[in-house]
Amino acid sequence: MTVYPASGLLLLIWLVLVRRDIDNSLRLSIACLPLGIFAAANLAGLSLLAAHMIALLSLLLLSLRALAAPGGPRIGPVTPATMWLLAFMAYAAVSAVVLPRIFAGQFYVFPMTVSLRGVVVSADFPSTMMPLGPTTSNLAQAGYILISGMFFMAASATFSWRGAAFARSAVFWAGLVNLGAGLLDLIGLDDLLTFIRTADYALANTHTLAGFLRVIGGFSEASVFGATSATFFAWFLMAWLTGRRPSDGFIALGSMVMALFSMSSSGMATLVAALLLTVLHARIWAGQRLSRGFLHLLVILGSGLTGTLALMAQSDALMAEAARLLDALIFDKPASLSGLERGAWAAEGFNAFWQTHGFGAGPGSLRANGLPAVLAGSVGLPGILTFGGFLLAVLAPVGRPGQPELFQMARVAALTTLFGLVLSATTPDPTLLLMSFAAIACAARAPQTGTSGRRMMLAGIAAQPLRREGAAPPIRQEGDRG
Repeated sequence: MTVYPASGLLLLIWLVLVRRDIDNSLRLSIACLPLGIFAAANLAGLSLLAAHMIALLSLLLLSLRALAAPGGPRIGPVTPATMWLLAFMAYAAVSAVVLPRIFAGQFYVFPMTVSLRGVVVSADFPSTMMPLGPTTSNLAQAGYILISGMFFMAASATFSWRGAAFARSAVFWAGLVNLGAGLLDLIGLDDLLTFIRTADYALANTHTLAGFLRVIGGFSEASVFGATSATFFAWFLMAWLTGRRPSDGFIALGSMVMALFSMSSSGMATLVAALLLTVLHARIWAGQRLSRGFLHLLVILGSGLTGTLALMAQSDALMAEAARLLDALIFDKPASLSGLERGAWAAEGFNAFWQTHGFGAGPGSLRANGLPAVLAGSVGLPGILTFGGFLLAVLAPVGRPGQPELFQMARVAALTTLFGLVLSATTPDPTLLLMSFAAIACAARAPQTGTSGRRMMLAGIAAQPLRREGAAPPIRQEGDRG
């Protein structure tokens, strides 16, 4: 077991924050999400990411607070989203233990742990295949799924109680962390990130595309950083359009720049998806009364962008460079090493689905590419149905959500995250990022009543939170600042 010094500093920050407010632990968990290369410890070759460590501490604190509340825990309403998610978590946990043993040795898979051992299947990429069998990755991936699921339930309860301002502030700090890590990498100061690059992952911080160095920010590779930046762009763009806060517009612009400089195909595609989703939700932000100053700003931005593109089109050198980048990012991508490798991963994920008669080989048994192939190969049809039911229960349009603007912001961000996972996910973990936005959407879609927001719910168990007399915060409305 290896414990890294940076995790000690993080724990110190956590202690300072939770002394002020236990719910700050959730804020810190979400703020750590852009640091996907930051491992707090390495346990038998498995990296415990800092975000997951703080998420576990958050779950522990919130559970203890619920159990210690006056009168003891009370049974609260169990939402359809919670039921679907619990079913998904249960099947993932059981399948991770049982299915790799039932189907052991019956077919070959790309293992989760990339190594030079195994059978070489192509001269075009280095990934090798091995016979299916139980590994430590089964327990690790099942654990990640359980943490993500429990985090959703704790976060949705907390956001319901603390209100919109608390949810906004949690994402605000995460967006700043992602932007800061990206800027350090972009300007060549990524050596300052060395102390948090502790996860046992292959670090792709020197990769280039068409001669340009790709920005990876707080992650190990450009594709994850690009998709994450596009997700934050979606949230902050919607926040800026609905709330007109300059800080939201600044982070939205910075996140868009980071997604572009990641030079990632999946990042670019996710960025386009974020723009399209924002347009599809125009009735939320365009239906409001637009001030003259805001309309002038939109006109200036649109005119500036159009003029810049027109000037660029006059330069043959710039157009040739743009064409070269498009070829590398999009048109030549399927024939690249990465494209061929990920295509093979996806094909073997679906092959595992058929080989296991639709049950899947269990989380952690194989590496696939794209959420459909990952779910099909890992958790099979039961996992697809239960996870799909959860997404519909949380993100499906609702007639009159309690906080419509916050719900649409979270919905656009969650759908953008989901689009990125559909393109490039390699494990069936829903990720804490998706669960965070899903929790905000779940809290925002519930009808607002006078007292329901003061109840803490954790996996269907609710209890009044412990707070000093007179310290309970008022229920914040959508217009409050975070």
